[in-house]
Amino acid sequence: MINNSELKKKLTSRFPDWNLSFQESGVAIWIDFNDGNLFFDIQVTPSDGIGVSVVNNDYDIDMSGHDEVFENIDEVVNYLEERVKNIK
Repeated sequence: MINNSELKKKLTSRFPDWNLSFQESGVAIWIDFNDGNLFFDIQVTPSDGIGVSVVNNDYDIDMSGHDEVFENIDEVVNYLEERVKNIK
C-alpha cells in the first residue's frame, strides 16, 4: 500500500521550495507539484500505483495516460529529480 504521508514527506524534503497540493478524488489522491516553472501532476491510486505526468501549461492537459507509472515512492522521487535535472 502506498503511504501518502510518506510521499509528501519525501517530496518536501527533496524539493523544499516547490509548491505541493493534495486533492482527494474517490480512491485517488491528486498532487499538483511545481516550482512555478516546471509542473507535474501525480496521481496516487492504491490499485494502480503512482502515475506522474509533466504538465505543459501552454497546452490543454492530455490525461489519456500518465508519462510514467511507479509502484513505490522512491522510484517517483528519483524520476522527478532526473526530470528536473534534465529540463533545467
